Amino acid sequence: MSLETFKQRMADNVPGKFYVGNQCLDCDLCRETAPDNFERNHDGGYSYVKKQPETPEEEARCREAMEGCCTETIHDDGDAFDWAAIPAPTPYHLTPEGQAQRARWHEQAAQHACCKHKNHAG
Repeated sequence: MSLETFKQRMADNVPGKFYVGNQCLDCDLCRETAPDNFERNHDGGYSYVKKQPETPEEEARCREAMEGCCTETIHDDGDAFDWAAIPAPTPYHLTPEGQAQRARWHEQAAQHACCKHKNHAG
């Protein structure tokens, strides 16, 4: 990938080869494929790399998740960049705009029992 892609990674990713970019749709494929390596950020509704692969089997599962990702937002070039020198952007759910949007979702869910989607529930 490119430096620009790396700059748009999710801040929760642990440094290393694999990382999840900002296009994650929270489809759960990576967490089902490599549950030891991927985790869900419940507040933001996206996945991130919680642990870099330590065995050939874990690396194969991470690669399978990367190849199956519908948004192609899992990457394996993270070891080519300096994680400390290139900070990830603030996740949208932590920005003032994202927090305001989540507050609106919570208000709507409280008013309408039918609006309890997993990404909107707190």
